[in-house]
Amino acid sequence: MKKYFFCLAALIAATPVSSYAANVQHGRQLFESICAPCHGSNAQGNVGPNIVDQSVKKIEWALNNVGMMKPVRSSNPQLSNVQNIEDISAFLHTLKK
Repeated sequence: MKKYFFCLAALIAATPVSSYAANVQHGRQLFESICAPCHGSNAQGNVGPNIVDQSVKKIEWALNNVGMMKPVRSSNPQLSNVQNIEDISAFLHTLKK
């Protein structure tokens, strides 16, 4: 168990904070240009539902399975890029419920 914690601590220490901040910033930009018109500027819902704090898995599920999301995804090739979805999710996790 002790070995596990040392490995986890090393992994966390190796992850650059500025890289995560850049991902959040990129996610915010993508959210504002693609998602905010329907989900609101704070992701708390407008035409679309509240998506504050959503996971990558839930965002991908919605993009693939919710009927009204299919045209959004097809008209925004950025939403086919997994890194972009991860960045949007990282941004959504910075918002307060």
